[in-house]
Amino acid sequence: ESSTELQVQISPNSMQIEALENLKNLRAKQKNKALIISATGTGKTYLSAFDAKAFNPKKLLFVVHRLTIAKNSLKTFQSIFGKQKTMGLYSGNQRDLDCDFIFSTIQTISKANHLDTFSNDHFDYIIIDESHRSGADSYLRLIEHFKPKFLLGMTATPERTDGTDIFQLFDHNIAYE
Repeated sequence: ESSTELQVQISPNSMQIEALENLKNLRAKQKNKALIISATGTGKTYLSAFDAKAFNPKKLLFVVHRLTIAKNSLKTFQSIFGKQKTMGLYSGNQRDLDCDFIFSTIQTISKANHLDTFSNDHFDYIIIDESHRSGADSYLRLIEHFKPKFLLGMTATPERTDGTDIFQLFDHNIAYE
């Protein structure tokens, strides 16, 4: 890859444009949490990258349940941010702590010894992918530990079988459904 390679401009689709506008409006009303409900494959990861670009956090945490998804999400964010932010993985033995944007698996970061590595205001923007899993203890520990300026949850299916109210975790702020 040469550095003279043209940066392909990726533009939001109609779902993303609507959701981005709603997120902007929620933040204008001083809301610090939101939930995106949209089917798998509709571009939620790109949407979160576009919103992160609008928000411009110093430190961002993207939480997923599988390493392959963390790696793919990191690539998506790189396609939107280019070299503006440093990005790394925090999973298993790989701990890119000094990066601006960290892509982590919930299995690793939710452990107490890992959470304690970060001050509760370390990340100004946190994205939880597949947030219908947020009711799980590991996600609750994460949500209770961190106090980001903005928390974004993304899911295709918010209704949980265990009865946990995902909507409540995000203050019932639905940015897109």
